[in-house]
Amino acid sequence: MNLNLIYDYQIFLKQKYGGPSRYFVELNRCINSQVFNNEIFAPFHINRHLKDTSYNKGNFFFYKKFNLNNVFKKYNQYRTIRKIQNIKNLIVHATYYDLEYLRKIKCKKVVTVYDLIHEKFYSREKLEKENLKVNLINDVDHFICISKNTQKDLIEYYNVDEKRTSVTYLSSSLKESNYNVKKKKDYFLFVGNRDGYKNFSFLVDGLSKFKKFRDNFDLYLFGGSNFSNYEISKFKEKGIYKNIRFCGNDESILSSLYKNASCFIYPSLYEGFGIPILEAMQNNCPVLCCDNPTFREIGQTSIEYFEPGNIESFIHSLEKIVYSNVFSSNLKNLGKKRRQFFSWQKCAKETQKIYLSL
Repeated sequence: MNLNLIYDYQIFLKQKYGGPSRYFVELNRCINSQVFNNEIFAPFHINRHLKDTSYNKGNFFFYKKFNLNNVFKKYNQYRTIRKIQNIKNLIVHATYYDLEYLRKIKCKKVVTVYDLIHEKFYSREKLEKENLKVNLINDVDHFICISKNTQKDLIEYYNVDEKRTSVTYLSSSLKESNYNVKKKKDYFLFVGNRDGYKNFSFLVDGLSKFKKFRDNFDLYLFGGSNFSNYEISKFKEKGIYKNIRFCGNDESILSSLYKNASCFIYPSLYEGFGIPILEAMQNNCPVLCCDNPTFREIGQTSIEYFEPGNIESFIHSLEKIVYSNVFSSNLKNLGKKRRQFFSWQKCAKETQKIYLSL
């Protein structure tokens, strides 16, 4: 008898696109349908990854003037409860951290913990008001962590029994691109949001002190929002405004951006995993990262690292990649080999074992 498996609506109502929603779309695609009756149930959502799948049964909507998020949240919860309340042999894999609405439902509950960014970078007062993870500890049957570092943080911060946790690594879904990158200079690539822990301000400072940057290189930014007034003033203050180009959010060009970059720079102080590392490796792009435990876990020796907060270390590592073809080629080859360790099929297979153990 097959087990019934539902991935709920939460992340698909929060994210238009991004790593967590992509993860659940790929997981649902790769799960063995001979063992599980699996389904993403998101009656209303805003997610483009889900919209583009053949098994999307929900309604995609996009709003600009009115924030209907809370209305559709309540509707999705109502529809979910109606759908699953009488299903037996049920596993609900929540796609985010709000499980209050499932309190009265008899089922096994699984949650994936991506990171503890809020815990590490937000004030205690704000965290206590907003943190949904606190309410999960006694309600969840099993926690899946996307790296050993996230698992360690979860256990230490919330005192979760290690037996209730597992690690499954993510992968990358980036498609090949034939986009023609029209570059005037060689460029470095930054991918993602530019929030505080992403350490983007350090990157700006570091490049402004890299003597050959202004005349010989540009910085291409993919993802996130358009430049804020503060960012523009910062670029001008550092004298590198003309060297920075925002490339938008269209994933159809991202593969080409990696392929043509001198290197991909990932200065984040903390991440739960780091899918862009795999994307760069896949596209033969050397990777330069801030030295943190997660990046060491994912990249091992296939990445060049710089010391957090140390601009001299950053410039030294960047120069090794830029000015040594042998060193850069070696990183590319090591990256290709390391990339083979990660796949969505492997992620799904390990996740299935967790479901079956409950």
